[in-house]
Amino acid sequence: MPRPAAPTDPMAALGAFPKFGTGLCLPRILGFAAAEGLDLAALGARSLVVTGSKGKGGTAAFAAAALRAEGLRTGLFTSPHLLRLNERIALDGAQIPDAALLDGLSAAARFDAALPEGERLGAFEVLFLAAALHFAAEGAEALVWEAGIGGRFDPVRCLSAPVGVLTSVELEHAAILGPREDLIACDKLDAIPPGGVNVISGAVGPGLRGAIAAHQALAGRRSVLVEEEARIAAVSVDRTGTTAVLEGPGGAPAGSLRLAMPGAHQALNALAAARAVDLLAPALGRRGRGYGHAEAMADLRWPGRMERVSAAPELWIDVGHTPDSLGRTADALAEILPLEETLLVFGASEGKEIAAMAAALSGRFGGGVLLSAAKKHGAAPEGLAPLFARDRLRGIAADPVAAAAAARRIAEAEGRPVAVLGGLFLAVEFREAWEGRDPAALRFF
Repeated sequence: MPRPAAPTDPMAALGAFPKFGTGLCLPRILGFAAAEGLDLAALGARSLVVTGSKGKGGTAAFAAAALRAEGLRTGLFTSPHLLRLNERIALDGAQIPDAALLDGLSAAARFDAALPEGERLGAFEVLFLAAALHFAAEGAEALVWEAGIGGRFDPVRCLSAPVGVLTSVELEHAAILGPREDLIACDKLDAIPPGGVNVISGAVGPGLRGAIAAHQALAGRRSVLVEEEARIAAVSVDRTGTTAVLEGPGGAPAGSLRLAMPGAHQALNALAAARAVDLLAPALGRRGRGYGHAEAMADLRWPGRMERVSAAPELWIDVGHTPDSLGRTADALAEILPLEETLLVFGASEGKEIAAMAAALSGRFGGGVLLSAAKKHGAAPEGLAPLFARDRLRGIAADPVAAAAAARRIAEAEGRPVAVLGGLFLAVEFREAWEGRDPAALRFF
């Protein structure tokens, strides 16, 4: 019988792997590297790793922008993707070509087939390996990696990168990382080996500092607290981005920071990224520039994160999906839009903290609430209505196509802005429908 043809589509090739691997991934990652002659230590020596509960993707993108501005060929590994799987692996801003991605997935499939019974590579592991192969083959001079879940048992730990960033800490993936924020923080810090340094963002609460300090001392690592060197004294947000006024030690003026991405939290992400790049610079043959690295981040836009999709009607989307991130997004929108006139489109994925997510938004959008469900993992919108009992319910749409049509009718008839919140799947599917494309063509895993 002839062998089946190899997949020619990266998503189809990835579909041969389970979403999660079996047991600890670290031996598999190291085993693959040995089999393929992939020098993870060499890659790691010119890498920084971003961990955290929220803000990882934007922080990683900020860091990559700063490294490119130094004239370095820079690789960026992030997740999730919005429209194409290839978005997760980029070199100097260019997504990995299908052929290179398929080569990496094929190498992983060969290795996976030779694993002992019961051992499997997971999809995230496979993409990490494909990224490492691509960056090595293309001679990337600097690398930025966004961790998946945690840090201690994440594939990025195998890089032994000298610099890491901890962006924020929330209760998340408690079954894996632990039921307390201090446990989660320590797990994420462990992505960096002894002798390394973790940059701690100002978004990490002071209540965790004692646990972080003790864990770092015992692990032989040091921490750099961004807010001890550059603190945000004032911040303003508008439709075009964010401006932050900075203070140095003792309240000394330290200039200002301008970003194209709206949201006070983006200024915290940019400062953490700039500090990490400064720490990595000597290993890359570059001189430190302090927070001057942030100048290279001014024009960066990160799709799906406080993204203004259209101006007339005005549509904003955000892929945040935790109560805290939704609250922060609503706060940021309140500085940009008249929330008393804004229509909220809300939906959530099954299994999320839906009641708490709704509580973070309910009562804030005077233009009413339109409920819907993404085709991918969307919770039934009818069940969401009691969570918005104090809001004006504008309707229940079965899917993002119906939701986009209904929201456009309301927005055009009443002159209202629209905000789509609740999670990645809803936001991205809604945007596709709003722009006249078929959300069913999107492919996630």
